[in-house]
Amino acid sequence: MDKEKQRQVEVNVDGEKIKIIVKKPVGAVQNRATRYAAKVWSECLTDGIMTKKELRLFMKNRNIWNEDKDEEEKNISKKIAELEKQLAFGKSGSKRVSAGEGKDIAIQIREKRIELRDLIGERLSLEGNTAESLSDNARFDYLVSSCTYYENGEKVYNSIEDYDEKSDSDIALAAATTMAQM
Repeated sequence: MDKEKQRQVEVNVDGEKIKIIVKKPVGAVQNRATRYAAKVWSECLTDGIMTKKELRLFMKNRNIWNEDKDEEEKNISKKIAELEKQLAFGKSGSKRVSAGEGKDIAIQIREKRIELRDLIGERLSLEGNTAESLSDNARFDYLVSSCTYYENGEKVYNSIEDYDEKSDSDIALAAATTMAQM
């Protein structure tokens, strides 16, 4: 289990190096982030933003995603798992894989992963705009805004709104990347 409680990151802002500290969120901060996410989710529903379930129905009705694509996704995923097993244990399951054979299998895995990515790309891009996804993003943003400090201990962001306004800055990007890694 990761016992890292904080990370210090150096960010280059207009030629000046600024040190920030990203702290792992404690329970109270996580609870507030969850409440904030729930609020965003409710606002999304009020604003008519689809849930993932509604999106699935919409995609089915518009023939963007159907049972055939579901089946194809399952088959590709199954094939990737089989190839990964072959790579690890050999085709018979008990012998080692030669370098050449391993290379061939790895290439097949890569090709299947690209095929899977291409297949599910449109669905995933649409899912990114659902109430659940927006809520999850809001929760993460809340955690970043609440857990990012300057080296002197002062908070970088006064509020989630302050973070939202500055979310495209180098400091925000470094803080979000660090939080995601933690």
